Parts: sequence; structure tokens; C-alpha cells
Amino acid sequence: IRATAVKDAAGENYVVNGTKKWITSGAYSDWFVTAVRTGGKAHGGISMLLVPKSDQVTTSAIKTKYSSAAGTVFVMYEDAIVPKSYLFGEEGKGFQIIMSNFNHERWMICVTNMARARKCTEEVFKWAMQRKIFGSKLVEQPVIREKLAQMFSALETVTALQYEVTY
Repeated sequence: IRATAVKDAAGENYVVNGTKKWITSGAYSDWFVTAVRTGGKAHGGISMLLVPKSDQVTTSAIKTKYSSAAGTVFVMYEDAIVPKSYLFGEEGKGFQIIMSNFNHERWMICVTNMARARKCTEEVFKWAMQRKIFGSKLVEQPVIREKLAQMFSALETVTALQYEVTY
């Protein structure tokens, strides 16, 4: 966490300084949910703020390997004024918010990757059924059938685990 937030002299606003990296859709955003350091070095010193885009909040595009349409940016905060009412929950409780989001976010990534693996395996099977080699279909080769069996077995094992965790 490279952003800090300190209350102003009146105690009504936070002054945010620092950076936030790899913000998907940040190029299109008017608001940034930002983990900021409001206390010590441990997890109890992290808070979550909703920071509006302003002249003190600038972004620059980050070139990524995936689509540039994702609008991934690097956000810089330079004395950005944020009302204390834009604090999520309590000061120093931001780590819990981050972790609760990661649970769902990471699980969705797992499920999506599994769906992609299933689609890839399906396409491999279709190809093996139509491709001919040495006068017969590729799927008739024992080594290919073994590889397909291992792929399907792994898919079903992980799918069963996903159902068990999800439901």
C-alpha cells in the first residue's frame, strides 16, 4: 500500500498522498476505492477511502498484455482532499474489507478459469474426433485416448471440488 491518508487540522477531511497501481477501468472512473495507510505498519493501520477524481488525482495508462480497452491505469494522489464521510467502515478496518473482497474475487477467477479449461478440452476432443492420422481418427490412437482421459478426469475432479466449496 503506497497511499497515505492524514486528517487535516480541522479533522473533517483526509489528505491523501501516494499511488495505486493496476486499476482496471481506472481510465473511465470518476471515483477510486483506495486502501490507504492511516496508522501503523501492520494490518490495523489500513483504511478504505472512496476518493473522487480531481485535479489532485491523476491517472496514466499502463500497457498490459491483455486488452487496452480495460483502461488499466496508475493513479497518483497529490494532496487530494477526501471528506471523512467517504471512509468505508471504521478507520483501521480496511484490511478486513480487502480480504472479504478477495474471497469472492479470487473464487470467481477460479470458476472462470475452470470454464475455460473445460471449453479447451471440449475443443481438443472435437479436433481429435475429426482429425485423421495414419488412416484413422486421432482419437483412435491409444496415447491420445489416455491424454484425453487424464484431461477429463482432472476436469471432473476440480469441478466436483468447486461444487463442494460453492454449495
